[in-house]
Amino acid sequence: MIKNMSNILVLVSVLFSMNAVAINCNNNDGGSSQITKLNKYAKDGYSEAEMLIGTMYLEGKVVDLDQKKSFFWLEKTSRYNFTNGAAAHSLGLSYFYGQGTKKNLKMVYVIWRKLLLVFHLLS
Repeated sequence: MIKNMSNILVLVSVLFSMNAVAINCNNNDGGSSQITKLNKYAKDGYSEAEMLIGTMYLEGKVVDLDQKKSFFWLEKTSRYNFTNGAAAHSLGLSYFYGQGTKKNLKMVYVIWRKLLLVFHLLS
């Protein structure tokens, strides 16, 4: 029980840290040091950081708009952690509109159906 609580506390502190990084991306250096921190979290496998980076590239916030990089990060976070509904939804939209990848309506169906199943909205 204590070990699980310790793991939860570590996860919560990392999530708060990533949230602070995302909020403070508009600092004096243009956010480059914050992006570096987010990249570190993402490369360590934190899906929230992967989603934030993917969203930043998709919207062109703090970083230059780059649909291919956005697709890379959104696909990565959705592949291993499908409970990140926002990332999976954005990935589905990328396939729907052909942003960073070829338009693929079959993948849109697969992703959104899986989302509905994961969140128990479809039986």
